[in-house]
Amino acid sequence: MSINLLPSEEKNVAADRQIIIRKVICGGLVSLATIVIINMFFGIILMSRNAQVTKLEKKYNIYQNLQKDIVDLRKNIDYLNREIALIEGFFSNNFSWSGKLLTLAKNIPQEIWLKRLAINNEKGIQVLKISGSVTNLETDEKPLSILNKFIERLKKDNAFSKDFEEIALIDIRSASIKTREILEFNMDLIVKK
Repeated sequence: MSINLLPSEEKNVAADRQIIIRKVICGGLVSLATIVIINMFFGIILMSRNAQVTKLEKKYNIYQNLQKDIVDLRKNIDYLNREIALIEGFFSNNFSWSGKLLTLAKNIPQEIWLKRLAINNEKGIQVLKISGSVTNLETDEKPLSILNKFIERLKKDNAFSKDFEEIALIDIRSASIKTREILEFNMDLIVKK
């Protein structure tokens, strides 16, 4: 039991002070609770935004890697297209190279030796390049005359020459061994498109 010996006016003032203090404490607690709730709310929003940013960063990294892969694939496709074009260019002829080379071998006189045969693709045009030598072993005929007859024989053989746009002698170098003249020559046979 407690006894309050204060006059009634002071009792009212003291009671009012206690009410004010209680209201201030309650208001402070409500304000503190409100601040905590607001911080929790924004913390949850911030965490969800961070999770979304992390997901977007992962997707972006995957996209960057895919873009590098796409660039590499395009380079590979370009390379393969060039290779395919080269192969198609080689096989696009309507004749057999083996047949042409067999006919060439049959038309070569014994005074001519072939050193090199090559099929080159020059600016989309196929060229059969022939390098060889000619000399007059068992005849008095000049090596240049033997070479010219060989070229004319190839040109007149319609089965051989029909697939070539041009059969041309490119260059000749002359040499001699003892009394024999030797000519080294290069020819180009340009394939028709």
